[in-house]
Amino acid sequence: MKIGVAGYYWLDTWILANVIQLATQDFCKTFLNLQNDPCGRQFDQMTQAARSCTANIAEMIISTGSCKPISCLGRINRRNISLSPLCH
Repeated sequence: MKIGVAGYYWLDTWILANVIQLATQDFCKTFLNLQNDPCGRQFDQMTQAARSCTANIAEMIISTGSCKPISCLGRINRRNISLSPLCH
């Protein structure tokens, strides 16, 4: 299935990543303050990690031009990313 430039907005993975991003931002705004995060580093790291997930999905879809899981897995394998530590 071909996806247009903004077609990834309707993918379940992008929607879930966006929900996680919004929940992470809300959590950080609610629970991180100057007392437990004086420099704001934890806030920055958590929100950036959540933002990068949606950006990575969008970048992958736009660069491959499709939403086929096989093409995405092929791109991940070509980048030599090992998922074995995550599977144990």
